[in-house]
Amino acid sequence: HGFDDHRDRQEEQHEHRFAAEVTVRAVAMTQKHHAGHLVLAAEPHMLGLLRSTLKLPAKPEIKVHELASDLVKLSPAAIQEHLAADGLLPAVRTGHAV
Repeated sequence: HGFDDHRDRQEEQHEHRFAAEVTVRAVAMTQKHHAGHLVLAAEPHMLGLLRSTLKLPAKPEIKVHELASDLVKLSPAAIQEHLAADGLLPAVRTGHAV
């Protein structure tokens, strides 16, 4: 029983470190590309960890959007479509006149 508690704590610490690394990199990319918006999409538990580790700079202001959904098994195109359907990203323009 004590072994399981230790393993659970280690897994929680690993998840927290992973979430912190993801948010640091996400904010850095957002700043590098001068984006005013950051979309965090993850299953609910991981989204909570991402939220708790997110450190935003005072300037420039970055608006954070959250989606509690596990999109990891989707293709990049399907993720784009899903986020666009939720109004979090612009829809992809196909260039075809209708």
